[in-house]
Amino acid sequence: MQKELKKVQESQEFIAAKFDDIEKQLEKNTTTIKKNEEIIDQQKTEIQHLMERTEEMDRQARLDLLEFHGIPVCSTEDTDCLVMDVISKITSLDDRNCISFSHRKFKSNDPKAKPPPIVAKFTSRKIRNEIYGSRSKLRPAENIPHEPKIFIVENITEKNRNILFAARDRKKDLGYAYLWTNNGKVLMRMNENTPTLQINSIEDLNKMCHKNFKH
Repeated sequence: MQKELKKVQESQEFIAAKFDDIEKQLEKNTTTIKKNEEIIDQQKTEIQHLMERTEEMDRQARLDLLEFHGIPVCSTEDTDCLVMDVISKITSLDDRNCISFSHRKFKSNDPKAKPPPIVAKFTSRKIRNEIYGSRSKLRPAENIPHEPKIFIVENITEKNRNILFAARDRKKDLGYAYLWTNNGKVLMRMNENTPTLQINSIEDLNKMCHKNFKH
């Protein structure tokens, strides 16, 4: 009987020791997992900062560019001349040397598609801003219904382009009257008496929708 009890006691001690080992291993694994999670969070933060920095560099690089939409395509065209023809109608600029370079931004092979925009880079930010600030003068005359609708927009990053399109879809539901870009940033304003909001992400729009729904 004593031998049997001793065996049971030894067995219990063995099990208890194994259980302690398992507990220590679990604790060690938990610590390792926690450290790995902290490393992953840190790496995510670093990646986010790098993405934001790259986005800002891309935005800055485009600040001397403008897109000219609606200009018909010619078989033997000089895009600098086409851009200057538009610019001369809305500003006093008449020297094509203000353009560093220009080119068509082809996207589709469909002949029925709208004319691809012309992207132009200017020799100074001042000239570029003067042209962009005069863009409202390009409204087509009412007595020339078949005149192509030409308009000028900023050359913005892919991220801000997606934000702009999403904001355009939601602008009416949100009750905002104004939507535009300035220096490559997407801006919205409810009316002339309200402050201007900068939209930095789709999440910003989602928050605005949620807030508007609550009201």
